[in-house]
Amino acid sequence: METTVDPNNFQVKEFSVLGHSIRWKAEKEGESFGDIERAIRLMESKAREILQVRPDLGREQLYLLVALELSLSRVMLEKRCFEDIEELDLLASEAVSLFNKVYPSKEQTTH
Repeated sequence: METTVDPNNFQVKEFSVLGHSIRWKAEKEGESFGDIERAIRLMESKAREILQVRPDLGREQLYLLVALELSLSRVMLEKRCFEDIEELDLLASEAVSLFNKVYPSKEQTTH
């Protein structure tokens, strides 16, 4: 798979994805071709899992189910991250409150 440079000076690389050849341009900050390759392996693994259960699926149905399952995984991960952040915020507030009870500030002790 050859890497080229486009007119805007972005590196472009060709990949095989589920039997199709695509060209990918790493434009986003922090995005690498290694990330793309990992995503492709994830897609192909998910496609194999689905085909083991439903070998009769057509390509379009398979691609749709792969996209749906990976999107659902992302939604669940975002939900979990949001819940974890809320829990950390609550724990941090509780910790600050307890700290202030044990070590009151000078302003609190003078009133």
